Amino acid sequence: MLIPLQASENWDRLNEAYRLKAGYKVENPVKCYQNLYLAVDEVTTQLASFLSHKKAFTWMKGMSPLFDASLPFFLREGFQSQGVDWKVLEQMASDVPAWVQALPANTLFVLFFEDHAVTAQKTNMTQFENALAEKKIYLIRVSHFSLPPSKDEISPFTIWIGPAHSGSDARALAVCGARFRAPEKVAPYGLWKSDEVINFEVAQENQILVHKIEEEFKEFCWFSKADSRRYDRVILCLPDLAGDLVLNRLGMKIGKLTEDQAQTTHLCRWDSIKLFKNWWTPNPSPEQLRGLLVFSIHIAQRDDFVSKLKQTLSELRAESQWG
Repeated sequence: MLIPLQASENWDRLNEAYRLKAGYKVENPVKCYQNLYLAVDEVTTQLASFLSHKKAFTWMKGMSPLFDASLPFFLREGFQSQGVDWKVLEQMASDVPAWVQALPANTLFVLFFEDHAVTAQKTNMTQFENALAEKKIYLIRVSHFSLPPSKDEISPFTIWIGPAHSGSDARALAVCGARFRAPEKVAPYGLWKSDEVINFEVAQENQILVHKIEEEFKEFCWFSKADSRRYDRVILCLPDLAGDLVLNRLGMKIGKLTEDQAQTTHLCRWDSIKLFKNWWTPNPSPEQLRGLLVFSIHIAQRDDFVSKLKQTLSELRAESQWG
């Protein structure tokens, strides 16, 4: 590049294109980021720089690592930080006004996660929205898998963060309430292209299919039927087999599996020892991480999925037996 500059208008045009594609109102502008980590960091630190007199915040622990890299900034800047486990917050839902009233008077924002980063277990934080807005406290609602329907009303003090679509290469979008007007930091100066293809899709769920598939492997189900969850995935946890091995062998039978079709928390698959460490509550055991499998509904709906997976498990167990 002979002139190493980036026109911020490219980002502005991209944001408006996503807003129109998704169908959000003019008063709910959309902002585009490279991924969810950067979106969470940009939005939270934007608020901190814009309303620097407010030095307290609360965030949900146990569902996601997306805020972990941003947290040290706030601690260095002398913010009063309150991390609350997601199970505790669910219990607080019985008396939301009292919980909000007990927040520090200078609370800048509350950061909630709508779903778990791996299992997509859901939390229901909607009842907190109005109570926080009345106190003029920003609510940052982060989903790893979806954004709110365009027909839903978004509180003026709410910022929704989520993916533009379900693919592993999805842009992260922030759908902003009318009162979020903090100045941008570095996002406008990414390598945005004005002719970028606008890909926005609502994540598909299929509760009937998920229950049907998991019933075939009910001794290995991660969820009970009473759990609140997203139904865009089948989740199994094998106590005796490594997830990486299962996916490799299954891929030999039905074709190579992409990251959008199947994943495992087996650390060998990620070449990482830190990815699932310290943030997930209740903490999964090493055996659970080794054997947890996540399949998209798109691969699970194959006619031969159940039979091929059962065949794979049977073969691997037979091979692991000593004569």
